Amino acid sequence: MNYTLAHLKIAHYVGSQNVSFEETAETIALLERNGIIDSQGNWSIGAARMRRGPRSIHSPKVGAKVRRKRRGGLSKKIVKFLQAKGAKGGHVKDIAIALKTRPGNVTAWFYGTGKSLVGSGKIKKIAPATFAYLKS
Repeated sequence: MNYTLAHLKIAHYVGSQNVSFEETAETIALLERNGIIDSQGNWSIGAARMRRGPRSIHSPKVGAKVRRKRRGGLSKKIVKFLQAKGAKGGHVKDIAIALKTRPGNVTAWFYGTGKSLVGSGKIKKIAPATFAYLKS
């Protein structure tokens, strides 16, 4: 029997699964008997297999306006929230839920933009991930 490229591909795949040569030859014979490949190694299943269609680009339609949120505004919202809570303060998760944002954004605000307010004493860290507004 002459082995074709398809037969060698099958043998390579089955061989990588730590299968003996006899079992590999048996697998090739089984595929030929079931009509999946012919004696020349042509795959008959390939023509009937569904092909993947062209990928769609996830961009807005031509002429459609893309609306973006305005940047900023988180500072005012966080300060207003902490003023309402007073000296009791609020946890980062509670602030994020109230402002409908991610907790990571709130934490980043305290260690970035809000660092000047924390350093000046207006906002104080009173517990792990809990901040309070002290000066009104």
